[in-house]
Amino acid sequence: MEIDHLIPRYRGGTSGIHNLQLLHRHCHDTKTTREAERLDEVRMTNAR
Repeated sequence: MEIDHLIPRYRGGTSGIHNLQLLHRHCHDTKTTREAERLDEVRMTNAR
């Protein structure tokens, strides 16, 4: 199990108890990859 931020710290999320959840390692990796892909899409859209 790993600790995950519901709202990522780079988006202003805190490390407070209300912003944390436990995730299985695979689920955490999947969520992190999905968030990185979304961030890349936003950056590409804003660069246009």
